[in-house]
Amino acid sequence: MFGDSQALMPAGVKIFNEVGLVYGYLTGNAYIVDFEREVEFLLTASVRVNEHGIFNDEEYEYDEVGRALYDYELNRAFMPDLSTLAPRR
Repeated sequence: MFGDSQALMPAGVKIFNEVGLVYGYLTGNAYIVDFEREVEFLLTASVRVNEHGIFNDEEYEYDEVGRALYDYELNRAFMPDLSTLAPRR
């Protein structure tokens, strides 16, 4: 989610994840928590990111997939209790 830029990840965001990229498929498992904005979600997905359908040419759309779920979760009605996971200050 933040790997597509050189900017630092916000201090209140924690991501626990494992990602695999192979032949135009992006597979990821992540638990993402934004303590400042009280957003958290678990995401597991395998997505085909090979728009042109040619495999093994290293021309895939890995970076274009990612932020839509986070943007959606910013507007959720139920706010989670993240107090046990919050960074100590």
